[in-house]
Amino acid sequence: MSSTPLTESALATGAWPRFQPLTAPEGPARRLLVLLALFRMSFAALLLGLSGLQLDTGLHQLSNAPFPALLLAQIALGGFWLFTLAGRRFGLAAQSWLQLGPDLPWICILIWATGGLGSGLGLVLLLSCVGAGLVMPRRAALTYGALASLHILGFAALAAMSGEAVTWPHVGLLGAAAFASTWGVNVLTRRADDSAQVAYRASRELDDLARLNEVIIERLHHGLLVVSPRGRVRLANAQAQQLLGPAPQGALLGEFAPDLEARWIAWRLGRDDERPGLNCAGDRECALHFAPLGEEGAVTLIILEDLGEAKARMQELKLSALGRLTAGIAHEIRNPLSAISHAGALLGESDLNPQDRQLVAMVCHHATRINAIVTDILQLSRQRPSAPESLHLGAWLDTFLSHYRTGLDPQTERIDLRCREQHVDVRMDPGHLSQVLTNLLDNARHHGRALSGPSIVTITCERFPAGGRIHLQVTDNGPGIPADAAARLFEPFFTTSRSGTGLGLYLSRELCEFNGASLVHLPHDGGCRFRISLPLAERKKD
Repeated sequence: MSSTPLTESALATGAWPRFQPLTAPEGPARRLLVLLALFRMSFAALLLGLSGLQLDTGLHQLSNAPFPALLLAQIALGGFWLFTLAGRRFGLAAQSWLQLGPDLPWICILIWATGGLGSGLGLVLLLSCVGAGLVMPRRAALTYGALASLHILGFAALAAMSGEAVTWPHVGLLGAAAFASTWGVNVLTRRADDSAQVAYRASRELDDLARLNEVIIERLHHGLLVVSPRGRVRLANAQAQQLLGPAPQGALLGEFAPDLEARWIAWRLGRDDERPGLNCAGDRECALHFAPLGEEGAVTLIILEDLGEAKARMQELKLSALGRLTAGIAHEIRNPLSAISHAGALLGESDLNPQDRQLVAMVCHHATRINAIVTDILQLSRQRPSAPESLHLGAWLDTFLSHYRTGLDPQTERIDLRCREQHVDVRMDPGHLSQVLTNLLDNARHHGRALSGPSIVTITCERFPAGGRIHLQVTDNGPGIPADAAARLFEPFFTTSRSGTGLGLYLSRELCEFNGASLVHLPHDGGCRFRISLPLAERKKD
C-alpha cells in the first residue's frame, strides 16, 4: 500500500486529537419516524376496515361521519410524511413534532369514538410517547409526555362533565404511564447514544492507530513480512518487496523466496541455522529475525535487515578514522620516504659498480611502491562524500568509454559494450562510478590478458527483475583467478601482483557500497567477471 502522508497536526506532534461531542445521528431517528408513519397508516386502514364489518367490534361508530373521512385523512397524511422524510424537507425536530404532535388529539378522538378509556386504545397513545422518547431531545420528549398526560386528564374531565362514568385511578395510571414511558425511553436512548459515541471515538482511535501503523510499517528501513502458519504472506511492506521482489498478499512464501521459506521452517522446528544472512535482490545481504505473533505463535513476523545500510554507516566511521590515521602517515612516512627516494636518485647518478647499482635500483623501486601504497590510502581517506545523481546509463557508458579507449591499440586491446538496457536511469555518483570502472578495466587489461591473441574486455548490462537494479558486468578473456585467491580479492593489501598495492578492489567495493550499490566477483569459465549492481533512479511523477 502506498503510504499516505499524515496531515493531522495532532499526529504530526505526537498528540492524539481531542474528539468533539457528537450530535445524535439522524439516520436511525428518521427510520423510526418512517416506521411510525407506516404504523399510523396501517392502524387507520385497520380501523376503517373493522368499522365496516357487520360484527360487534365496538368500532361501529367509526363508520359514521366524520370518522371515515378522518381515517382516510390520516392515511393520506401518513403518505405525505413518508414523502417529506424521503426528501428530508424538514429538520428532524420539526418532523418529530409535525408527526407525533397530531397523534395526541387524534388518538383521544378515537378513544372517545370507541367507548372511552376502557376500549384499550389508550395503549396506542403510549406507543406515540415511546416514539417521542426515542427521537426527541430530553426537554422536547418530557414536554411531549406532559402534553400526553394532560390530553388524557382533559379527555377524562370532559367525559365526566358529560355524565359518563370515569375510572379516575385508571386515568391517573394511564397519564403517569404516558409520562413515565416517554421519560424512561428517552433516558435509555440518551445512554445508548452515549455508548454509541464512546464506541465511535474508540473506532476513530483504532482507525488512527491503524493508519499510523501503516505509515510506520511502510516507512521502516527494514523489510517486514507477516506469514501465516501455512506459509502465506499476510503483510509485506515496500522495503520487503524491494529486497525479495513482488510479494502479493496471500502468496506462498516459497513462490518468491524459497531460501527464506527454508530458513523459516527451520526456525519453527527449532533448528539452528549457522548461515550468517540471506542473499536478497541485487546481491544485498540481509540479516533475518523471526518473532512469533498472536496466541501460541499463530503467525510469524519476519524482519529483513539490509546490511548494506549498516555497512554504509560503518564506511563513514572508517573514512573518518582513516582520515585521522593518514594525517600521521603523511607526516611520518612520506617525508622520510621522499628523502630516501631523493638519496637513491642521487646514488643512481654516481659512478657505482653493477652490484651497487642493482641495490640502488631495488631501493628506488620499493620506495616507489611504498609511495603508491601511501597514495592509495590517502585517496581512500580523502574520498569526497558521495553525491549520487541520476545517470542515463547508455549515454554515460558511451561517453566514458570514448575517453578510456583513447590511446589503446585496437589490434591488441579491445573493449566491447553490449548493453541491452540503453534507456534506463541509474543513481550513483558519476565520479565514483568512473573510478570503479576504470579500476576494473585496468585490472582486466593488465592482469586478465589472454595467453594468445588480443585482450578483449566486455561490458554488459541487464535489468534484474526484483529489487529495482541494473547489473553492470565487466568480463575479460584471461586465465581467470584461482579459487583460493578469489576468496580474498576484496581484502585490503591483498594482491597477486608484485607491483600492485592490493587496495584497488577494496576501494572500488567501498565506493559502491557508499552509493547504495554493490561489487562482487562471479565465477566464470575462461576469464574473470566482476558485477556492479546499480540502483535504478526513481522517476519523477508528473
